[in-house]
Amino acid sequence: MTICGEVKQPVTTVVPVGTSIADCLEHLAGGCTTDDPVVLTGGLMMGGIAKSLADPVTKNMGGLIVLPSDHYLVRRKTQSQETYTRIGHGQCDQCSFCTELCPRYILGYPIEPHRVMRTLLMTGEAKQRGSLWAQYCCECNICSLIACPELLDPKNICVDAKKLLRENRLSRTEAELDVLFRDPHPTRKGREIPIKTLYTRLGLTPYDRKPHFRRFDWQPKSVRLPLAAHVGQPAQPAVKPGDGVRCGDVIGTVEENQLGCPIHASIDGRVTAVRQGMIEITA
Repeated sequence: MTICGEVKQPVTTVVPVGTSIADCLEHLAGGCTTDDPVVLTGGLMMGGIAKSLADPVTKNMGGLIVLPSDHYLVRRKTQSQETYTRIGHGQCDQCSFCTELCPRYILGYPIEPHRVMRTLLMTGEAKQRGSLWAQYCCECNICSLIACPELLDPKNICVDAKKLLRENRLSRTEAELDVLFRDPHPTRKGREIPIKTLYTRLGLTPYDRKPHFRRFDWQPKSVRLPLAAHVGQPAQPAVKPGDGVRCGDVIGTVEENQLGCPIHASIDGRVTAVRQGMIEITA
């Protein structure tokens, strides 16, 4: 994983799954350089925000980006649903920039965020039908963080619209999709967003430091392995407190007829707790 941002030494390295974020920052990146750090997990655009520095590193977490709590990205990603919905309801002027720069729209998918923004003024069947324009949203955040001149949040409005579609079991019909899918936009190449533009627009230029790969001899004293860090059903514990385990041992299983993934011990040690969807192992 890569650790960068407000840290003394940006680095790319390998850590056991279940290591706490705090341990990664302190022992691998030299500690934070801000007094009030907030950690983005999984990328600048599509990543979320860690609830706590005590949260464990999961197998689907590719990076930790440390930013000060007052950074623009942190403010945008922590805005409440009530706030971004209220602002979008009153401020969207249907300029359609969110759609014109949407990567999937440019590829020909039936996704038009500006039409989804209209649903903030709708109810009932009209809202449900309008929400179908969000069905192919990949949540890349270009619309919210780059395209919208009003700093609105079409991405999260699309996320809420997709939730509405799931709740009502709505989707496009095959006949609709045959008509709505298009060839890639002729100006596709000219609408791609350069990485340098992202850095400048999002206030990230000071953190553009190369995180070279290094291996460390350091190992965490304990790890906490979530049982639901994958798509599908959470794994069920296959061990109990007091059991000794070796790195690679299966400690959580999923039934053969269910979609899911087994959980493996990431260090040698002893199981010290099985609770709240976690298995804790102490070296």
